[in-house]
Amino acid sequence: QHETNLPIHVDEEPLSCVVRGVGRILDDPQKYRTVLTT
Repeated sequence: QHETNLPIHVDEEPLSCVVRGVGRILDDPQKYRTVLTT
């Protein structure tokens, strides 16, 4: 956090965060296309 000046949050259930994020991508892959192909 100090090196990048970006806010950091460590969730109590990181695997659930990954699952929710992947679910969002699968719901609308075109929305995330540019992020996933770079």
